[in-house]
Amino acid sequence: MIQVQDFLQRVLSYYHSSFDLTVPCSIGGKEYAALAALHAHEDQYVRVVGTTLWNADSHEYTLFQTFEQAPTGAELEEMLEMAGQYMEPQFVRGGEPLPPKDHQYTWLSLVLLSQHTPDPAVIKRVKSFRKTWFYRFYLRGYCEVRVILADLETGTLTANPAGRSLKKLYALALKNAREASSR
Repeated sequence: MIQVQDFLQRVLSYYHSSFDLTVPCSIGGKEYAALAALHAHEDQYVRVVGTTLWNADSHEYTLFQTFEQAPTGAELEEMLEMAGQYMEPQFVRGGEPLPPKDHQYTWLSLVLLSQHTPDPAVIKRVKSFRKTWFYRFYLRGYCEVRVILADLETGTLTANPAGRSLKKLYALALKNAREASSR
């Protein structure tokens, strides 16, 4: 069976080329396995110097937590609360009432890597979780929480509706980890 710390290192290697990694990290007084941050800026200029048509800033913050045993409902709720109570106000809005002017979107991704199969209530909660903030009717963009739970015991991935796009990356990581451990 794939060990959770080995799988974390494999996943972080996929993030390494594009994201700024902090391993381990402390957020709100709690220790987490890692934090990955990506910031992208796009703009469009007219040929006249100094004339900008538009700017767009996009961000993604991925918070990783590993569980030697399966995550409990309380631990899941703690991470979901971390996204809403700390990550959104600090990472997206920088402590201000609104994000910066050119903010387009921010994804707050929570990645739970579990050595053992979690309780069905935890899986159900991950699947049903939805949280999106809209700033000034999209004029200042939006922020969405994506959650993915990797169960290494059974090799299954569970995601909330916003986190489904992460499944492809984590399925590839699981496949490669299985192949590497079988050699």
